[in-house]
Amino acid sequence: VFVDRVLYGGPDAQRVVLGALAASTAAAALLAGFLVHRLSARVVTVGGVIVATAGMALMGGWTSGTAIATVAIGMAIFGAGFGLTVTSRSTAAVESVDPAAYGLASAAVTVARMIGMAIGLAVLTAYGSTTIERLSASVYATPEGYRAYIPAELRDRPLKDPLVVAALETWAAGEAARVMVGLFVVAGAVTFLAVLPGVALGSRAISSTSEA
Repeated sequence: VFVDRVLYGGPDAQRVVLGALAASTAAAALLAGFLVHRLSARVVTVGGVIVATAGMALMGGWTSGTAIATVAIGMAIFGAGFGLTVTSRSTAAVESVDPAAYGLASAAVTVARMIGMAIGLAVLTAYGSTTIERLSASVYATPEGYRAYIPAELRDRPLKDPLVVAALETWAAGEAARVMVGLFVVAGAVTFLAVLPGVALGSRAISSTSEA
């Protein structure tokens, strides 16, 4: 949404950003599988939450002038942190039950994660979209409404004038960035709260025999 609404990036730019997120998440999830054997589910999960929060903090500094590469890096950092928590959480869940319930424990964690992601994404997206739509409506509330959002030297020009269109797009990108960055800050704070349950996970390294 940020690439589309703020940076006016097309499908290629969006693929780069989402690809960075997906690749880093997958790589970190694989790495976490090795780390839980040497550290612990607690250390790996808390570390992942901190990395993910750091990614969100970087995203909180994005503006309408942010480069696509910077966006991809921020998404990759967040994805790496999130990926570190995926395997360690599932492993901790499996370790907490009898072997006969391994499948149920793993499925419960996956379902809980998907429900949380769906609710969080729905709430944040709904807020962001309605806010952006409200701002857009204020621009076109009256035939002359757009004049309040463009430089004074352009206010005698019609709405379809290319300079007016460009000025409105610049304003819209800045406002969209402000809304999205606010969402990133809130999401980062909520993400950091996951440190608390992360600390409650097992403090010992997972042995290969016990995991099997």
